[in-house]
Amino acid sequence: MGFFGGIEKKIKKAVKNTSSLKVDDFDVEEKDDVCTLTGRVTKKWMAMHIEEIAKEQGAKKIINNIKYPETTGGATGAAKPEMKTHTVVSGDTLGAIAKKFYGDWKKYTLIFEANRDILDDPNKIDIGQVLKIPELEE
Repeated sequence: MGFFGGIEKKIKKAVKNTSSLKVDDFDVEEKDDVCTLTGRVTKKWMAMHIEEIAKEQGAKKIINNIKYPETTGGATGAAKPEMKTHTVVSGDTLGAIAKKFYGDWKKYTLIFEANRDILDDPNKIDIGQVLKIPELEE
């Protein structure tokens, strides 16, 4: 084990247990106080989210080599839009946020699932939290 004392296993377990993430060939290597993340995901936000998980697990220096289609613009050559975010303000609920972004408060579960790494209960959100707002599947 390296400097982080098994951080590779902690990060892999946390990523595996995050239902909103689908990552292929995921690996973590810790060497000389640096964690290198590798793998393939379908969206840029997933790669960024995995980096946040690594930080939460104690990684201080991170090299994020996770690949995603937006890097090359995808099959069409056009860059895909980045995932929207919302910073929680006083009075917000997941239902109200879903109504704002989707026009339907009942879609709050989509926001909850995309943020399971920071939310344990859909009824408990904190002012200042930055929530990922996933695109609706067509």
